[in-house]
Amino acid sequence: MSEKIHSSAKNSFVMSLLKIGTFALIVLLWFIYLRSNHPTYWKSIHSQIIAPFQRWPRELTSFGSYGAYVYSIGAVLLVDFIVLKKKSALAKIASFRPSIRLDLILGAIAILGFAWVIPGIVTAGFSAIVPRYFSKWKIDLIADIPSSFLKLLVYFVVVDFLVYWHHRALHKFQPLWEFHAFHHSATSFTIFTGNRVHPMEFILKIPMVVVPMLFIGAAPGVLVNIWYIRRIFDMAQHSYVPFTYGWLGKWIVFSPVGHRIHHSTQVEHFDSNFGDIFPIWDHIFGTWYSGNEINEKIGIPENEFNKDGVVADLYRPFKKTIPIL
Repeated sequence: MSEKIHSSAKNSFVMSLLKIGTFALIVLLWFIYLRSNHPTYWKSIHSQIIAPFQRWPRELTSFGSYGAYVYSIGAVLLVDFIVLKKKSALAKIASFRPSIRLDLILGAIAILGFAWVIPGIVTAGFSAIVPRYFSKWKIDLIADIPSSFLKLLVYFVVVDFLVYWHHRALHKFQPLWEFHAFHHSATSFTIFTGNRVHPMEFILKIPMVVVPMLFIGAAPGVLVNIWYIRRIFDMAQHSYVPFTYGWLGKWIVFSPVGHRIHHSTQVEHFDSNFGDIFPIWDHIFGTWYSGNEINEKIGIPENEFNKDGVVADLYRPFKKTIPIL
């Protein structure tokens, strides 16, 4: 009996390798074709999949958008440590528990600029091609605004509005939730938990956030700068510092406590506080938690994650949404 089980497991592993190898070969041939025949699309694919390996680590010595983002991590860690001390992100990292390990792995991938590499490969480059294709019909709706700062602010607000609805969709529809549950499976917050995002979420953001932003006139470089700024806010939100920011946290910018409620295991907190940066959307659309109960625990019921390693955890949502896998 044990020999049959072993043989079956071995055959399953071999079949998985064959599937992965076949897919990798098809993607490689497709990339070779695009590089020879469609240089514009290949340029977009190159910037998403290959360029991150060429840029790092020299950009760490620069105070451009990326360098400033990386150095800001140290500042957030310092504040987190001063306030929380033994309960700080640094102390949790030292414990190296399974949930923390997953945060660190994905945090490193995102911080070093490789977050779009996996989505780019999985979609055979279409995560780069689709935005490039639809940007041909862009309409600059705010062309008459003379200030570059005001333009950036408008784009920032529009992105946040789109992300709010993207986030609600991830919770509303079960197949999408299976992938978003990967993020909510964190059982302990560190400032790196915000990077605990399944690659499928990046892919889903293309039609729901990226393409609409490009359509209304936002340049790719603007979206990158907005992403860096949002990541800094995100790091602060995924801290256990007991900051509510008072009225500012209720109406203007999400506080760590406000976002912790969104990750709560308590039933009264479910389906609330979906906003990413601005809580105003939750007030407008009726999803703001107005109670006074603040949770200490975060996570999801019947948590199957954080046990078998990052590869197994990334694969698990596919098994639940695509039975043949």
